[in-house]
Amino acid sequence: MTRMPEFPRWEDEIELISRNERVSGGLDGVANRPLKSLINRTRYLKEKADKSEEQAAEKVSAVKTFAEGATLGSPRDEILYGAYRLVWTGNFPKTVPAGSTPQGTGGVGAGSWAYTSDAIIRQTLTSDEGQLLIGSPLHMEDLRGIYPGVSCRIKTLGAMWPHDGGAGEWWFDPSDMSELVSTYPRLFIAPTIDPSGVSGAWRLNMGGDVTLSAFGVGISTELPAVMTALDAGIINPDIFLLENSG
Repeated sequence: MTRMPEFPRWEDEIELISRNERVSGGLDGVANRPLKSLINRTRYLKEKADKSEEQAAEKVSAVKTFAEGATLGSPRDEILYGAYRLVWTGNFPKTVPAGSTPQGTGGVGAGSWAYTSDAIIRQTLTSDEGQLLIGSPLHMEDLRGIYPGVSCRIKTLGAMWPHDGGAGEWWFDPSDMSELVSTYPRLFIAPTIDPSGVSGAWRLNMGGDVTLSAFGVGISTELPAVMTALDAGIINPDIFLLENSG
């Protein structure tokens, strides 16, 4: 019995023994020809799989941090800055002093630091600039389809339909808003994922001027909209001006 040598290469075809071939054994024998091809394929695939696992392990185990400092040797070396994972895309080796920051060691951009996680994207989406990434809801009802789960702000293009004069700024309150959603459904809009408002709701920003158009005045039946606006003034003392924009 002889041990079959293994060569890691991809064999495009596996040949079968034809009927008119004389079967012979040995390393170069006809009987072992298909087996050799399969062994080479298997070794090739195993080495590819092992390499992929090594790369994945290297990527997941980002144990270097800006707080402790480190020296990076390749673009695959990740380093942590708080909850953010980054890699260096410039020249190597890259020395990161202990207690430093991404901005203080080259900044973020081409040829410098690059984020490898979505933490920075999630943070941006929940900031005042987050809307620039997703666009504006067309009207108030569109807010029901947006559930950020955390506090954030967004602007609608209108009240009942786009550009009807009722555009407004809304912010999502993740606390239990069920009572307000039930009492003032035009001012507190719960997402469809939890229409009760227990998981939070969108509320009109009452920190500045509020136009009656945002409540539907001049757009739909006047009286209910006016009453809703008056109710809002009663429950929210931050409103200091209600004016009809139409």
